[in-house]
Amino acid sequence: MEGNPYVNLIAALREDTTERTPTHLRLGKVISISPLKVEISGTVQEREQILLNNSLYQGNENIKLKRTSDGVETEYHAPSRLKIQAGDTVLVLPMEEEQKFILICKVV
Repeated sequence: MEGNPYVNLIAALREDTTERTPTHLRLGKVISISPLKVEISGTVQEREQILLNNSLYQGNENIKLKRTSDGVETEYHAPSRLKIQAGDTVLVLPMEEEQKFILICKVV
């Protein structure tokens, strides 16, 4: 018997897990804020493909907006301004086969 069998088992499990659940964090570059566009791995992603970490918003207050749809006025709350700006480097986690992205934080 070579070495400790438990050490060998743990090493095999770690190797198998690493192969099946890779982490692919990416760096992105903010192209614009309004509308939000981020370049990730050579492609520009728009707001519809990006989920934002709540900590990227400045302040805790919300802005009250009114939207009219078919003559019915509704109120909803939108978060205040983003802490990122065009030219910033951000850390991004791809998901759904790189069709959506979670913008995690600004990287300095």
